[in-house]
Amino acid sequence: MQVHCVVLKSLGNINETVASGYVSEMEHARVNGEESGSDCCEIIIQSQMKKDACLLRPYGNIQTIEDSLGAPVAWPLSLVALDEILIDAIFDIIRARAFSNGLGHLLRK
Repeated sequence: MQVHCVVLKSLGNINETVASGYVSEMEHARVNGEESGSDCCEIIIQSQMKKDACLLRPYGNIQTIEDSLGAPVAWPLSLVALDEILIDAIFDIIRARAFSNGLGHLLRK
């Protein structure tokens, strides 16, 4: 299983990030036993930026981003983005290793 670290954009403002986490399920996503639909994926929340943000499909005691830490939530695919900070950090590690192994000239600038 591939783990995709992602950020969740606000349901009301695409420029606002409300949480980050990882994609648990892209196809056949189920949250609280209910199918999420083809326009959503299942995300496990790992970090919260806007704790009072509402969930697309609240369930039980999980009503907001604050309630969802460590829990699966359904989120629209159109509002899920790769975590650019993490991608940059990974690339920095790869670049450093390439240079330390004499392969830095192979990296594009």
